[in-house]
Amino acid sequence: MAVVRRARPRIVLTHAPADYMEDHMNTARLAVTATFAKGFPNFVSDPPVAPVPGDVAVYHAMPHGLQDGLRRPVQPDCFVDVTAVRETKRRALAAHASQKAWLDQTQGMDSYLDAADAMSREVGRMSGRFEHAEGWRRHLHLGFSARDDDPLAEALGASCIPAPA
Repeated sequence: MAVVRRARPRIVLTHAPADYMEDHMNTARLAVTATFAKGFPNFVSDPPVAPVPGDVAVYHAMPHGLQDGLRRPVQPDCFVDVTAVRETKRRALAAHASQKAWLDQTQGMDSYLDAADAMSREVGRMSGRFEHAEGWRRHLHLGFSARDDDPLAEALGASCIPAPA
């Protein structure tokens, strides 16, 4: 919470609330709780940081495999074009040595970079517009913002489109 209070974000991007990785789900829960309570005067942070006002929107990433832990498909609310930065994202993921070693050893996911590309390609296909995309789901605004707005779409313009109805 201290980090959220210091940063005073307008947008918080976090993991999916239902995913195959326990740490991803726990991270999502912590991010939502810290963001929700950032303005509570009786919620003490460690280190101590005074409560802060202001609207914030929380967005959840798509889960690995585009389904929840019970194998139900998860549909994004919006799509963000990542075609131009796909190679940069791939290099960043490849540089995460401990993640690669762990995935190789425990899950046989030696091709995790290819799997990430395939997922962004599938989300791009779902968008009906982009070659590679990320899908995001917006958390309910109640408790986070006085209005139901979409600051991610505002910030990204034409690179962010709503999911087809």
